[in-house]
Amino acid sequence: TNGKLVSYFKKYVQEKRQDWDFDFLSLRNDSWTRSDFLQYDAVIHLAGVTALPDDNYDAFYRINVDLTKRLFERAVRYKVKHFTYLSSMAVYDGIGWGFGKQGLIQKETKAIQKSNYGRSKFEAEDIIRNVDQNETNVAIVRAPSIVGGGIESYFERYIKFSKIPIIPIPWIHIEAK
Repeated sequence: TNGKLVSYFKKYVQEKRQDWDFDFLSLRNDSWTRSDFLQYDAVIHLAGVTALPDDNYDAFYRINVDLTKRLFERAVRYKVKHFTYLSSMAVYDGIGWGFGKQGLIQKETKAIQKSNYGRSKFEAEDIIRNVDQNETNVAIVRAPSIVGGGIESYFERYIKFSKIPIIPIPWIHIEAK
């Protein structure tokens, strides 16, 4: 519950969706494993690590793959009806910004990862797709870059590149207020 994206989502839900009943569980330690998932209709999994100083795949794996697997398996075991996983367009980072030899990214486009981040997000997706989902409906959202709220250096870089008219750069901008 400490990540920037989760913080903005929590603020949005509290301000705009007062008719929704939400619990925000931190995945930073194992306390979430003691939560009663029988009470939940849906799980929206937003936690993950996007960058590590040493680009250590083991750390990406522990957080983006193993933690996602554990959370998803718990949701399925407790028959949560909906599970949404926030993945990333980085699963296509071997193609480059949505273009390349394959053209626009479409349903049939093969994911190619160069970064440990993209690889870890794709592996988590693969686990979710291959676990017996029983009665759980699954949505995997491959979000474009998410910028703002303290990560302005990325936003400034995207602004610079977005002035080049032939390179479309998708992103979600989080407005800090």
